[in-house]
Amino acid sequence: MPKQSKTPKTREKNILKSEDTPSFYANNIDLSVSTWDFRLKGGEIIQANKDSITIKELFTLYLSPNHAKMLSILLSERVAEYEKRFGELPLQPKAD
Repeated sequence: MPKQSKTPKTREKNILKSEDTPSFYANNIDLSVSTWDFRLKGGEIIQANKDSITIKELFTLYLSPNHAKMLSILLSERVAEYEKRFGELPLQPKAD
């Protein structure tokens, strides 16, 4: 039996991107949770060694619990699709 997506069917979206819509690269995400929201802080690792890590914080994204759950479902589905196509993603990079 084919696996059913957990994501609800959505209506057609028309997205108008603003000229000043920011775009960020993040290789570090910090997640915190409160009763009212989920908070993702994204940043870029600037320097790392065995004793410390320096991260440039670039953004904070606040999500309602409902939106966080939907994001979790969508990310899980997309990662599974990616791994099916390209192979399993390791959680830790291999040491050289």
